[in-house]
Amino acid sequence: MGLRRPAARALGIALALALGLSLFWGSASEAAKKKAQETSAEETRIVGRELHDCEEVRLDGPGGSMEHVAVRDQGELPICFGETAAQLTDAWRFTHGDTDYDFQTSGLIAALGTYHAENEWELDNGGYAPNAIAAIRRGGACSRAVTLESQDILLASEIVDLLKEVRYRRNESPDQRTELTEGELGALARYVGKPYCLASSGALPGFEEVLRVLNDADPLRMISEVLAHPCQGTNLRKVSVPPLLTGLTAGGKSGTQIANYYLDRIRSKTDMPVEIAFCQKVFDDPNFRLGRNKNACDKDMHALLLIGKRPNPLTGQCEFLLRNSWGVECGASGIFFDCENGSIWMDAETLSGVTIEAYELGKGRR
Repeated sequence: MGLRRPAARALGIALALALGLSLFWGSASEAAKKKAQETSAEETRIVGRELHDCEEVRLDGPGGSMEHVAVRDQGELPICFGETAAQLTDAWRFTHGDTDYDFQTSGLIAALGTYHAENEWELDNGGYAPNAIAAIRRGGACSRAVTLESQDILLASEIVDLLKEVRYRRNESPDQRTELTEGELGALARYVGKPYCLASSGALPGFEEVLRVLNDADPLRMISEVLAHPCQGTNLRKVSVPPLLTGLTAGGKSGTQIANYYLDRIRSKTDMPVEIAFCQKVFDDPNFRLGRNKNACDKDMHALLLIGKRPNPLTGQCEFLLRNSWGVECGASGIFFDCENGSIWMDAETLSGVTIEAYELGKGRR
């Protein structure tokens, strides 16, 4: 049955109004979305005229606080927080009367020290530099030379992988369980034999004995006790380094505000480095930015040190020098960013767009 003319006319008006409202709200929605995108971009946009002084300063140059601090390589271990804490400790030591430049603090032992105190370091996760500094303040700085850190990192990486495998096998049923090989058992005995009386008779331990040790002791504590054993006597040094406190939280701050914070921290070559927690996804994609969502980084957080700044004569942008802990050739961080003896140059807009937090020795929140 057809509608009568007045009803049809009313329906037509209603449909027109509905269509108009739909177009209006659709347009408003698109406008709001565009505005949100522009606001998010503005949060990381650097306004040149609003930046503070970007005159070149390098902490790793002659007379600088980082001049004698060695470049680190954390290998495959999640100890970037320990390496930054160790370098901060040495920078503080060397600017406060300690001239024993051969004594370089072990980042591996600093990281393990946080586990002892905080029970927070896990096989697959990292930690926080303030806790590593607290471990050094509490237990002292252990020499990298004594612990042969470059070798211990590789060995510790191997044992972590082995312990993961043993844990996996522990969950298998006895009839499906694969026995440990002689090489695997030997590696375990090499690490845990002395402190845990494993294979004390000289024979290789059996699978059940390995499981007993793993059930009785945490693997990371096991590694910590073995590697930290040489850290005593002249190889251990008490250091009165200040605590490492939050200096900046990036959430809610514009890119210009974050950049100016960094510029103000590095004004003299004797200033202390700033520890930065940021999203390392930028190493794979130099256009990556966190935007408003500072939690978008998930498990891709990384720690490094701000140790310099300069104006780029080609681009006109201000750049920051960031000391990484991936060796003198910078590893993957040197693919898209200029590498210079273990440090990379990153422009102010990029760094501001991936910053999560920053920390300073003895300083409070901003």
